[in-house]
Amino acid sequence: MMNKLKVKSKQSIKFMWSDKHKEYMRKTETCNYNVAEGSIRSGKTVDNVFCFAHMISKSKDKMHLVTASTQPTAKLIVGDCDGYGLEHIFRGQCRWGKYKGNEVLIIKGKSTNYEQKIILFCGGAKADSYKKFRGITVGMWLATEINLHHPETIREAFKRQLKSDTKKIFWDLNPESPNDYIYTEYLDKWAKEYATGNFVGGYNYQQFNIYDNINVSEQNLIEFVSKYQKESIYYTRDVLGLRVVAEGAIYPILTEQKEKYFVENDDVPKLQYCTIGLDFGKSESQHAICHLGITAQGVIYVLDARCMITKNTTTDDLYHWVEKTVDTYKSNHKNTTFLYADSAEPTLINSLRRYSKVNICKSNKMTIVERIKLIDALIAQKRVYFVRKKTEELYTALCSSRWVFDKAKQKDVRQDDGSYNNDVIDAFEYAISTKLLELHRMKVVVTND
Repeated sequence: MMNKLKVKSKQSIKFMWSDKHKEYMRKTETCNYNVAEGSIRSGKTVDNVFCFAHMISKSKDKMHLVTASTQPTAKLIVGDCDGYGLEHIFRGQCRWGKYKGNEVLIIKGKSTNYEQKIILFCGGAKADSYKKFRGITVGMWLATEINLHHPETIREAFKRQLKSDTKKIFWDLNPESPNDYIYTEYLDKWAKEYATGNFVGGYNYQQFNIYDNINVSEQNLIEFVSKYQKESIYYTRDVLGLRVVAEGAIYPILTEQKEKYFVENDDVPKLQYCTIGLDFGKSESQHAICHLGITAQGVIYVLDARCMITKNTTTDDLYHWVEKTVDTYKSNHKNTTFLYADSAEPTLINSLRRYSKVNICKSNKMTIVERIKLIDALIAQKRVYFVRKKTEELYTALCSSRWVFDKAKQKDVRQDDGSYNNDVIDAFEYAISTKLLELHRMKVVVTND
């Protein structure tokens, strides 16, 4: 007769926290409003996911809510969380499924006293995102990257908790401008009311930086920090985890150390491949084109940047100008095979394909701020250089670009008032950003957690 197998449960996820993280997590037991703000890879999301999972076992509510900017992002960051997410914490006790058309994680097992718990995963960035969970009563709400949520999503989520037993929230976010609505409408108000003893429910706030995460190795930490200029807003936000107003020059180091970033044409090394970026100007601006090459080591050399006034010119003039310029670029560098054009103009792109001797594609749809962050990382690592006498207009535009706060969007944006040549910067960014995967492989690109 065969012996029965003895099955022993064991801890399969090894959590490690610094004292600062432990203190924040302890306070979640008694506080209903829990906010972890801080740098990239500071460990704040793991804290909230763990505490959220712990409270699921105690809550009398059946339904709980998880949101992120999009529904797939919510599943990735909270459901998986690099092996520390809900599906791993409740492994063997949960399954993915559907609830009234929504993506959910259904949990039932020893951890929940064999009571069924349903975790609803939704996106929150769009104005109508709230419709996915409208009409549903939820207990706890975990929101990752709360600053990327639409205001209507936040308002509706609070309404959904009105009849619940456990009205806890767990928010995390990377620092933004102090003027962002998430501070002015929520966090700053809560902190002020809590300090005066008028905040009901308890407010647990903690600011983290990457140095608070004991799970990041020293080598990875050095590599990560090297991607930032210490003078930039991204260093302050992404490394130190602090709020800062984006103001002044976007790339101050280019102005201060101009000679370090210029090279002579004869000093350009062997280039693995070359690309072209093209921006279509509006009626009162300019068309702009930029040619650059990338070495096997991921160093970018901007070979040429030029513009064409749009006033009193036809589309045929544009096509012939592009054709002539591309011919010049290919004669100088035969490994120039792709041109990436402004994706907002598909008609012009299709027409250009009849004229050009290179493959013409739509540019990568990175936001302007994402492009700025990529260029900032390249500059910090000294991976971008400009050929003298051929790229002065682009270099001047980069030095002139400045931050402003857009009150309507409630975001930091690049100034666009015609005071400098934005078009040539766009062309440069199109040529670079489309090579995002290669730059990521070369460990240049910085991503959010």
